[in-house]
Amino acid sequence: MLADAVGVEVAERLEAVLAPTLGVGCAEEYEGLPGTLTLRAETLTAVAVELAQSFAGQGFRVVVLLSTHGGNRGALDAAVAELGRSLHGALACAPQGDVGPNPGQHSGAWMTSVMLALRPDLVDLDRADPDLRTELQTANPAQGHASLERFIASIVADVRSATTSQ
Repeated sequence: MLADAVGVEVAERLEAVLAPTLGVGCAEEYEGLPGTLTLRAETLTAVAVELAQSFAGQGFRVVVLLSTHGGNRGALDAAVAELGRSLHGALACAPQGDVGPNPGQHSGAWMTSVMLALRPDLVDLDRADPDLRTELQTANPAQGHASLERFIASIVADVRSATTSQ
């Protein structure tokens, strides 16, 4: 959901094509939680490489591998390294995005604020994990909008920087 929202906005600002997002990534650290689906890093890397090569083969000159989950960082960095060796005439990048100086815990104030900004109907603070309740007292939609803007703007800036230094 977050990846879709960020992807739409980044694509609009870059006047780019947005491919469908992948709803599963590297989440091995959360495997014990109900409903968690995960891919091995090697699998995500291979999928990212194959998709980027497919786009490049169709004439795209810049492929942005965008993730809103930190657990995907290593796999996407590995994909960019591989693509740097195998893509000819195209650039692949995986901007990290700036979540700010204190994003908090997983599903904490940053993410909850962003979700309050995007889909408040899906947030039920009364059902939050007791360990997060203190942190979530600071969560609010205005902070969510500001955090989302910072994140999106930093991704757009990183992609523009990568393409101008190509």
